[in-house]
Amino acid sequence: MRKFLAAAFLLGFFILPGLALAQSPTPTVTPRGQQVRQEVKQRIAEERTVRQAQLDEARRERISAFFETMLERFEAAIERLEKLIARIESRIDKIGETDPDADLTDVEEQLEDAKDKLDEAKEKLQDLEDGFEDLLESEEPKVFFKELGQDIRDFKQDLIEIHRILVHVIGDIKGLRVGQASSTPTPTPTAAP
Repeated sequence: MRKFLAAAFLLGFFILPGLALAQSPTPTVTPRGQQVRQEVKQRIAEERTVRQAQLDEARRERISAFFETMLERFEAAIERLEKLIARIESRIDKIGETDPDADLTDVEEQLEDAKDKLDEAKEKLQDLEDGFEDLLESEEPKVFFKELGQDIRDFKQDLIEIHRILVHVIGDIKGLRVGQASSTPTPTPTAAP
């Protein structure tokens, strides 16, 4: 009997755990379990789309705020250039009144060129605003953004060019200043020795 108990003990100790491990560890999934998994996957997908829409909206708001600020700056630059042109025109008129022999044709031509370019810049600014609205409504904003970015850089260069022309005009006007002192020195009284 001892042999029998020893054999049973060995059989139970070594062989039965091996049989228990040989069974498949994957439980069978019930249709209810599959349905729950499907619902969880669907809910996660919906939450992702909602989060993505929120991020897209926040991104659009930031871009819109940045663009509005940039437009305000461009409009302010155009206003400053218009004031500068008005002041230069006023100065040219005064020079023409006080010195009718002064040759102002070159300065007036440059000033007209600056005015024409400023008018073109105003039209480009309106095109930029329209392009931005298209950007916000587009399905592929990256493509529109590249084009709009290039248009903005071109617009900025146009403003810089207008400013250069006006600076050159001002330099030319300084040579035509009204009321400049004559080149002969005025005598100064000296004290008697």
